[in-house]
Amino acid sequence: RCFAEVSEQDLGDFFAWYEQAGTPAVSIATRYDAQARTLDLDLRQQTAPTPGQPTKRPLPIPIALGLLDQDGRTLAFERDGQAADETVVVLGTAQAKVTLTGVESPPVLSALRGFSAPVTLTTDAAPKDHYVLLASDPDLFNRWEAGQHLARGLILARAAGHPDEVGEERYAEAVGRSLNDQASDPAFKALLLTLPSEADLALAMQPADPAAIHGPLDALRTRLALHLADDLKPLNP
Repeated sequence: RCFAEVSEQDLGDFFAWYEQAGTPAVSIATRYDAQARTLDLDLRQQTAPTPGQPTKRPLPIPIALGLLDQDGRTLAFERDGQAADETVVVLGTAQAKVTLTGVESPPVLSALRGFSAPVTLTTDAAPKDHYVLLASDPDLFNRWEAGQHLARGLILARAAGHPDEVGEERYAEAVGRSLNDQASDPAFKALLLTLPSEADLALAMQPADPAAIHGPLDALRTRLALHLADDLKPLNP
């Protein structure tokens, strides 16, 4: 009631989070127009049916987002005529479109910053964008999330017999850049070096094959150790 009075908004829809079971899945598709310097975001949400609730209504989902350029620098933009380097989009319908203007170069989208909502997020980001996020995103949650996404994909690719050694080296390089970021505290650096667990990887592998996962997981860990030896030794005097 206090928040509603101060914001002068009806926040009643937020109670649906407590009345409706399931985790919403949110997807974001992007279109950048270099000539117009605009970025269109197409956002969608869906919650799968659960027993007793076959039909789900849209939830109000706050999505904090910002933009980076291809070198990992913060990219400013405008939303509704207001200059910003971060904004919050509240997705309250099944689908919505948001246009950011004044975007000077092809952007890397950093969405769901600070885990702004408990949802499962998918985007159309290219693999190279995840390396940028891992190395440079000022939002540490998204930096960690990008690292987990890349590591999971690299490990599962090797487990399937298609190792991406170039990708593994780029992953180790991006982790190294993140470790050298003086804005990151030691606890975050330790977390960043933690690869997805074998249990988590098994959930992403159908059918699960623990024996096939163990070797690729160890291979990526070894890649990190060899590539980052000079960076890791000072962290453990």
